[in-house]
Amino acid sequence: MLGASSVSALQGVSTAVHASGETGDYSLMMTTTFTVAQAGLYSFQVGADWGRGGVAAVVDNSTSSVISELVRTDDIWWAHNWSHPDVFDVPVNLGAGTSYTLAWIGFEGCCGGASTIRFSYEGSPYVPVSVANLAPYTVPEAGLAMLASAAAALWLERSRRRA
Repeated sequence: MLGASSVSALQGVSTAVHASGETGDYSLMMTTTFTVAQAGLYSFQVGADWGRGGVAAVVDNSTSSVISELVRTDDIWWAHNWSHPDVFDVPVNLGAGTSYTLAWIGFEGCCGGASTIRFSYEGSPYVPVSVANLAPYTVPEAGLAMLASAAAALWLERSRRRA
């Protein structure tokens, strides 16, 4: 079964919820893409139940190169405890104005549990990766209002030139 789901936070992501109740023999990919507003050291911490291992990668979209990756082939089970030795950390320096994609892929043979990704900026306390928590560190995407105002400005400029 293939499925896709959009969430506003990578917190408590479970195939039982997001993949029609699937809890065994699956792979799970979680991604987020954003443009960094504040350069610095970002650390992404993964709490997952991936019995057949998993991968974490950070891709610089301007060069399409993987700038950080971590491969785990062991049984990962964090037991919902951030102090558990199966929690893994991906620290990476990100540059302002650059777009990045972060991807986490996990594999589970049975009884899958929920996964949560959280981050820290420059040593600040960890918070879940979410639209709201990333907002202070990212460049806002151009929205429909910006597109509409740009179209209106273009129309006004063209009207002014014709007059």
